[in-house]
Amino acid sequence: MGEWNHTASQTLAARSGTCRNKANLFVALVRARQIPEGFSLLHVRGQEYLGPIVPVRLHKYRGHRSLHIYPGVFIDNPWIHCDPTDDRRFAEATVHVNPQSHLVEWDGVHDAVLSLDPVYIPDRHGPMERSDDV
Repeated sequence: MGEWNHTASQTLAARSGTCRNKANLFVALVRARQIPEGFSLLHVRGQEYLGPIVPVRLHKYRGHRSLHIYPGVFIDNPWIHCDPTDDRRFAEATVHVNPQSHLVEWDGVHDAVLSLDPVYIPDRHGPMERSDDV
């Protein structure tokens, strides 16, 4: 949650950001290494997914449908999706109330995406070249 329009350098300097901001940073880093990359988009039923971890006073701000953007890389033919959105601190602080936010670590070979229950994902798109395309 928060401002979506930060550049990769702003996200790096802040050392935090939304899913889109972190995806932009990840893509900038792999582009610098000339690795083919892209963005994927999920429409997420945000009220259900985020429900357990959002304080009651903020419930009125949760959207029925939220966008979630995450990057992927194209290595040795298959797309490998790697979502840097949830960091260790967030995962460890919320997993006891929201099992979907358990820590996911990327090994560089297999998909590493958030453990969203498929029932909370009405549709998905991607990979796309730019996060603005989503």
